[in-house]
Amino acid sequence: MPTKAALIQEDEAYRKKMQRRILALIKNQLESNQMDAKRAQEISRYVLSCFDKGDPKPKVYQAVKNFDLNLFPELLEVSLLAIKEQVEDQSREFADKVGSFIKNKKLEEANQLLAQFRQLVKN
Repeated sequence: MPTKAALIQEDEAYRKKMQRRILALIKNQLESNQMDAKRAQEISRYVLSCFDKGDPKPKVYQAVKNFDLNLFPELLEVSLLAIKEQVEDQSREFADKVGSFIKNKKLEEANQLLAQFRQLVKN
């Protein structure tokens, strides 16, 4: 189990990673004249209002996942990438749990977890 300090550090790293992605997106669009400075400022203000320093990773993820793409369609790429990474992380965690159950000969638990996964995939 990670320590509280490690979790705080992980949360901070994730928030910074999302901010760097957004800054890179804005910078690239500014440099290619796909965005003007006013629009960049609007997006920056919006993003800064979505999460604060010290927010836990799940809160930052929810904010990024739920960006207002009607007002800021430029953020779609960042949202989709965050969702993709979250699904991959959850899949890895799931596979690790199932593998652990199988390794410990807890086949019933592995089957139950697989059934839950199938149900999630259907929905």
